Amino acid sequence: MQADKDRFKFRMWDEKYNSMYYPGIDWIIEQDCKTPGALTLNRCAGLMHTLMQCTGKKDKNSKLIYEGDIVRLTGKNKVTFEYVVKYRLSEYRYVLEYANGKFKGRKARDFSKEYAQVKNLYDGGYEVIGNIYENPELLENNK
Repeated sequence: MQADKDRFKFRMWDEKYNSMYYPGIDWIIEQDCKTPGALTLNRCAGLMHTLMQCTGKKDKNSKLIYEGDIVRLTGKNKVTFEYVVKYRLSEYRYVLEYANGKFKGRKARDFSKEYAQVKNLYDGGYEVIGNIYENPELLENNK
């Protein structure tokens, strides 16, 4: 199943160069032979970087959704909501946090549960409109 394979894809934000890198194109994740189960990045020693894992799900344009992405839902009545996809390690799950507007700061929603329900309620489902690193302006509090 492709979704299971996509779930184990990663990308990396390099804070020093303000660039997003994808494995296989810009760098490779390798198995660390010294530590069972550990992964190493073959090009990242000493860099300030943030790894983000793919959720294994795609938006309405078939684009993979990663943690750190900002996704938009547009209702059939054209009302829109923006969320940030985050991984909560303490709960072992992806959540959606309101990115801006009057709902910012409200309780996060379970991403997997919401993902299964939105296609019927919203116009085609989630759409990735950016991410928190390359598009911080999308997080501004526009009410």
